[in-house]
Amino acid sequence: MGVSIRRVCAPPGETPKTLIWFSKDLYYEWPTNDYEHEEIKKIFLQDKPYDGILNDFNQHFGPLFKKDK
Repeated sequence: MGVSIRRVCAPPGETPKTLIWFSKDLYYEWPTNDYEHEEIKKIFLQDKPYDGILNDFNQHFGPLFKKDK
């Protein structure tokens, strides 16, 4: 299953939203600011493992990568 994350612009006076779309029947949309939107993208798009966050990247592929100490 793929994940698509989009920024939904809002007219003046309204709050922009983040749309996370898993499939045509499963999606979430809620108000976020620009910072929150970028943080959501970092976690859901799993560009790297994050300490304290269990995602597919570090659960399935974590043993293949070693952290620099």
